[in-house]
Amino acid sequence: TCDNAWIPQPTANHAAVLAGLITSAGLRGNLIADAHLAALAIEHGLQICSADSDFARFSQVTWFNVLAP
Repeated sequence: TCDNAWIPQPTANHAAVLAGLITSAGLRGNLIADAHLAALAIEHGLQICSADSDFARFSQVTWFNVLAP
């Protein structure tokens, strides 16, 4: 384990948040994993820092492209 790391856990509202993201965007396949991470970010008020531009599809998520100048 890493004493300095915190891994956000799903809240009691996780299934509803995740389902909302999946159904509103009609997601399938590999995008379901992105939706899961987006749901965790929404639940905990976190920003997603990633070069994966698929996170831009989630308007409720603050997304930062780590490769942007």
